[in-house]
Amino acid sequence: MPSVAGAERLAVALTHLGRALRSNAHRWEPADTRLRRADVAVLKRLATAGEQRVTAIADSFGLNPSVVSRQVTALEAAGLVERRPDPADARAGLISLTDAGRDELSRIWRAYAERLCQQVPDWDDETTDRFADLSVELAASMLRDELDPVDA
Repeated sequence: MPSVAGAERLAVALTHLGRALRSNAHRWEPADTRLRRADVAVLKRLATAGEQRVTAIADSFGLNPSVVSRQVTALEAAGLVERRPDPADARAGLISLTDAGRDELSRIWRAYAERLCQQVPDWDDETTDRFADLSVELAASMLRDELDPVDA
């Protein structure tokens, strides 16, 4: 367990990181996309977890299913996701990425990564890997049972 002084230093670092992420967030999105970060998060969830119900997507983000349902409807209208009846329960639908959705997610994620490279030009792969590993460990420690392994 870290000392209180060490935890205070970590809290300050996380505050600075949060502020930096919020202040730069608008710059991370490709100029030619109409998708919001929340839309990209849904696409990413489907890409990593596979086909699932709106309720499962909503649960993974701690959101009300009605919020995610509206997002999915918009993504479906854009041709990025598709819905099919759930064979286990015909009243429910299963949501999955279309090829266009997978392509758009790949393009946006690549743009995020390229922007991040510009933000940390002095870092090498070893440093980014170390920071990524520590970040995942921190999230797992903070969330314990709440962290979905797919999102890690």
